[in-house]
Amino acid sequence: MIIARSKTKKAQIIMLGLSRENINRMLDGKPVHVREETHGEGIPAGWEIVIFFGETEKEMHEMFIKGGMIGPETKMKIDPRLKS
Repeated sequence: MIIARSKTKKAQIIMLGLSRENINRMLDGKPVHVREETHGEGIPAGWEIVIFFGETEKEMHEMFIKGGMIGPETKMKIDPRLKS
């Protein structure tokens, strides 16, 4: 994995580049956890980013619930095109 942080006039940017090994782990059901302690100052202090894979949005939502990552108070944005 490669991580970089940048800033433009319009936004702060975090770039995450995944290797084939990262992809293979996600395909095996093992999410990638990224935090400052493990990946350096490219990640803002106090943040944890979780990158994962699921065949569908519904499957990923169920993974969140099963993993205890979200609860009833969690705000989620679902693309309106997927609600039909």
